Amino acid sequence: MYFITCFQKCERDELGWFDGGCQRTFGYRETLESAEEALNLNMCDMREGLYDYAVIEKLGPYIHPPAEEEIWFKWDDEKSGFFRIDKPEATYGFCNYAFG
Repeated sequence: MYFITCFQKCERDELGWFDGGCQRTFGYRETLESAEEALNLNMCDMREGLYDYAVIEKLGPYIHPPAEEEIWFKWDDEKSGFFRIDKPEATYGFCNYAFG
């Protein structure tokens, strides 16, 4: 499954930990294409006027599965949706955002 999680910001705190500010996992889609489309279209207003970043994580079954794939997105005001970006440097060394 492809889980969609949005973040208010994407930086490191004073101790070097990832700081996404407010964060919310909106759910999942069965394919990467449908998850990306949901972000591009801002389906169900995932931005909520608050979130500027999003990640799609491919997670399998099990308890605390490792992310098999991770794709990052940033809000685009002109397109009114989230669109792909390179993995932010602040996220290196962190994973499984959907499960907190």
